Amino acid sequence: MPVTASEVKRKQKQSLASPARLGSRRIWLKNDVCDQLGYRAEAGTWRNIYLTGAQELRHGVINLPPRRFSTALAEATPTSMMLDFAAVRLNPDRAKDRHLVLNIVLSDTKETHLINVLVDRDALDL
Repeated sequence: MPVTASEVKRKQKQSLASPARLGSRRIWLKNDVCDQLGYRAEAGTWRNIYLTGAQELRHGVINLPPRRFSTALAEATPTSMMLDFAAVRLNPDRAKDRHLVLNIVLSDTKETHLINVLVDRDALDL
């Protein structure tokens, strides 16, 4: 005997309204909201954020292995750019009361780099 559409809806309501399924219903609603926000987002960045959130609610967070820094990338990157990357990693709170001067000498490429770290103490107190 075929199942009618109203019977399917009634069973869905019963199963979603039960206290045991309430937590999964909330996750389902959050998932649906993320999907709809992702479909309606104009910017690709927001679209990706919302749809990734919906995917994580459906399937859980995917644990990927950590990425390794490739040697080919290190060889192709100019030293000045690598030093700029290192500057971003400086913790300003720990460097606040220090005057740092670094003299880097690379013997294989015959490069020298002098780095004078000046921390604007007034900007850190904001």
